[in-house]
Formats: sequence, structure tokens, C-alpha cells
Amino acid sequence: MLALALLVAFASCFYAVIAQEAAGFDASYQEPWVLNVSVGGMFDEMPFCSRVCSLAVLESTGCHPLDTACFCATPTMAPGIESCLSWFCPVLAYYEGSSLYHTTCNTGIRNSSAPLVSTVTAVATIAFVAVTLRFLTRIPPLSIKWGADDWLVLAMVPIAAFFLASILKAVDLGFGQDIYMLTPRDVAEMTKYYHFEELGYVLLTFLTKMTVLTFYLRIFPIGKIRQVVYAFIAMCTCLLISIFLAHFLQCVPISFIWEQWEGTLVPKPKHVVCGVNRDNLNFVFGITNVIMDGSIMVLPIPRVLKLDLRWQKKIAVLFVFCIGFLITGIAIARISILLNGSYTNNTSWNLVPVVKWSAIEIFLSIAITCFPQMHVLAKALLGTCIKFDTATNNRPGKLSYGVSSSMHTGVSHSKKQPEVLYENLELGFK
Repeated sequence: MLALALLVAFASCFYAVIAQEAAGFDASYQEPWVLNVSVGGMFDEMPFCSRVCSLAVLESTGCHPLDTACFCATPTMAPGIESCLSWFCPVLAYYEGSSLYHTTCNTGIRNSSAPLVSTVTAVATIAFVAVTLRFLTRIPPLSIKWGADDWLVLAMVPIAAFFLASILKAVDLGFGQDIYMLTPRDVAEMTKYYHFEELGYVLLTFLTKMTVLTFYLRIFPIGKIRQVVYAFIAMCTCLLISIFLAHFLQCVPISFIWEQWEGTLVPKPKHVVCGVNRDNLNFVFGITNVIMDGSIMVLPIPRVLKLDLRWQKKIAVLFVFCIGFLITGIAIARISILLNGSYTNNTSWNLVPVVKWSAIEIFLSIAITCFPQMHVLAKALLGTCIKFDTATNNRPGKLSYGVSSSMHTGVSHSKKQPEVLYENLELGFK
């Protein structure tokens, strides 16, 4: 019965949209047609398309249009109206129809912005502390030599700040509330900052992967693994550029990505092209992200298993590398949440879990890239003996990272160069 009602609604709304386009997007259209009759109550106050949807769903419940106690208590009424309005009605009709229904039924005001802000700021603080501790190892007395991974982390700092600011600004504009409780202008502005948050997420996702890969290059100075790492860096670079451009150019002109949420309140630009399906793009990106994460985390494990270490220490080293699988798990959870948040206009409410888990994934990824350096700092604070490299190519007191002193001095040694180097600790194979 509900399917038949929605079919009637689709036919009615399709006619309404065609009529609207023929009239030059006149927001005041009220051509007499199917269901353009007075039934009383909130339905007479709705725009034509919203009324068609609502009455079609109401028909499936068996309730009278004036019996608010009946249809408000029917569990299929609210999701039915939401689905119908999202699929078949112009955005302004969606706002007004949803708002009238929820106001009439007194469903309450939902707001999850406070928990979202608390979670995001908490994980951002963790990342900030981790990055600060990382760079403490680059100044005296440790003075560890800077590498490509350090510069990548430094480049991520302003991008991460922009990512955080975009989330907080979107929340300030109403993200975390039901979209029909906001003004169309606020929805458009909120969508703009959500778009910025997506762009920041793409950049930071691949930059953290490249940071881990460049770290591998420092701890594995020789071996075929370096060729594999370079191949992964090339893949990450290509994926970053392609996925970033796909997100950035979802619509041309770009401003239409958020201006479309104002409906007919703003003039529609000429020659608008929206050739990217956001849901499909996010799904493909999510799957790619998980595969890349898992592959990068697995990459050093065979090498570590061959190290000439006691099994207790070997487990500790494996733990440092495998903690990155936590991020892979978060990325998988994000995909499932993203799919559940799609196919609806109520993005300001349904996409809150997506933004929350995106922030958790990004900021914890940044923190995890700093764990090895934090380990060195912890050893120093606990009084562990730290060896300083006095190689001629480094100033006195500077700790070598990823290369042995013999490589700097040019002195020939009979000892075979170790295949794994980390913070002046040489690890050989069995």
C-alpha cells in the first residue's frame, strides 16, 4: 500500500516539477491538479509537492488528515514523508513540508552538535600534543635530523587546522541539527564548510599515508622494500590528485554545490554541470582508503619478523607498526556509516556520525605517525642512554635518523651495514 502511495506521489510530483520548470522556476506555482484540494490541518499550509507526498503517505496509514494523534503516532509516517520529500520534491518544499510535519507532531528539536564538538576537539588535542612531542625530538638536546616525514607532518599542521575550523564553523551554522529547522541560507553556508571539510579529509588521508611511507624509507636504508615504498608513494600521489579534484569539482560552477540548497531563493547559474555522484565517489574513496591503509600497514611486517631480536622486543616492534590497523578499522566503520547517511536531504543530522568518525580517523592518524618519535622522547625522559652521532656531515650532538655514521664519514668498515636503522639503533637480520 505504501509503495502504491509513493508511486502516486512520484507521478504527481513529477508533473509538479515539470510545471515548475515550464513556468521558469516560479516558487508560487499552484496549478490545479491531483490532490490540489483542501483537506484541512497542516496539509493545506504545505507547498503543492509536499502536500502530495504527505497525503500519499497519510493514505497508507489509514488516518484522517485532521487526526493528528493518529498519524503522528504512526511510526511509518515520518520516515515515509522524509523519503518522499527527499526523492521527489524541490528543496524548498522539502524544508517547509518537513518543518510543518515535525512542528505539528511536536517531535522535538534534535541537536547533536555538543557531543560532536567535544569529540572532534578531543582527538584534535591528541594530535596537537603528538605533533608537539614529535618536534621536541628535533631540537636540542636530542636534535634528531629532519627528514621527509617531518616535513610532511609540518605541512599537515595548517591543513588539519583548516579541517578542524571547517567542522566547527559548520556546527556553528547548524550542523548537528535537523536541516528543516534551519534557514535555507544557513544550510547553504553549512554545506559550503562541509565541502571544505571533505577536501581537508582527502588531503590529510593521503598525506598521513605518505608520512608513514617516507618513515619506512628512513628505517629501511637498503633492500627491495624501498622500491615497493616508492611505488606506494606514487600511487598515493595520483590518488590524492584525482580524488581531490573529483571532490572539488563536483559541480561547475563550484559554488552551486552549496547554493543549490537555497532552491529558487537564488538565481540558478547558466550551464550548470554536476557530473559527480557524491555518494558513489565517497564509497569508492572509502574502499580505496581501506585497501591502501591495510597494504601500507602490512608492508614492513615480513621484514620485522626477520629481525635478530628477542621475541618480546619483536612483539613490541610489531605493535608499533600494527597500531595503524586501528585507523583501518575506523575507516571501515566510516564507510558503513556513510552509506547509512546517504540518500536523504537531512544531511545536517544524518552526516554527523560521518564527520565525527572522519575527524577521529584523521587526527588519530596524525598522532600515530608521531608514535615512533614519541618513543624516542620517552626513552630520553626515562634516562635511557642516548648515543649522539658525531659524523662530519652532522653538527656535534645531532642524532642520526635512518642512516649510519659510517655512511656520513665515508670510512670503510668491515661490519655489514644493517638493513634496518631507527634513531641510531641498528637492527640486523638473523
